[in-house]
Amino acid sequence: MATAGQVGFGGAFNVAASPVGEVQSISISGIEVSDIEFKSMGSADGYVEYKPGMKEGGDVEVSFIFVDSDYVTLEALIGVADTSFDVTWADGAKFAWTGYLKSLSHEGETDGAIEMSCTCKVSGKPTFTAGA
Repeated sequence: MATAGQVGFGGAFNVAASPVGEVQSISISGIEVSDIEFKSMGSADGYVEYKPGMKEGGDVEVSFIFVDSDYVTLEALIGVADTSFDVTWADGAKFAWTGYLKSLSHEGETDGAIEMSCTCKVSGKPTFTAGA
């Protein structure tokens, strides 16, 4: 049976539905639920108990080949709340969220391309739409 898996090639990082940058990698940390701790002098058998708390949308980290105009575009978005972002994969699958650009950096080496990276904070519930 052939795999239904996808490759990352062809993926794009978009701000307000417009692609930004020559993307090298995208890392979506994913949704996480906080732990609420319950303990008291009367906890059963001396064990701490937990219940699920609120959901956290996480962060999205993107690495790019450094291009001046892309850096300027992203730099203008640092700390701007309620910005629309999405990652679109080659099959059309989309991970979309509202949030803000949390960090932006770049670095270069003697024998290599100058690279930049950014981290976006997901605020609220992200959405995932399946591809073809």
